[in-house]
Amino acid sequence: HYTFLTNGTENGRDTHIYLYNSGGTLLADDDDSGDDLYSNLSTRLKGISPLSPGRYYLKVNEHNNDQLIDQYYLQV
Repeated sequence: HYTFLTNGTENGRDTHIYLYNSGGTLLADDDDSGDDLYSNLSTRLKGISPLSPGRYYLKVNEHNNDQLIDQYYLQV
């Protein structure tokens, strides 16, 4: 399974992460499962594990698009 985790140096930043397949279909998303308000998307916990071989896309937004996140880290 795969885990996609965001974190950063600023508390209170609220990321929302999205996982799409190669056709642009949303497979899973996560808002606040990580530390503070950061995202932690686990394919196993979302029930989409194992992923078939292929191309996938991640999108990371600030949750309500109402704040600027100067810097964040993405771990796979």
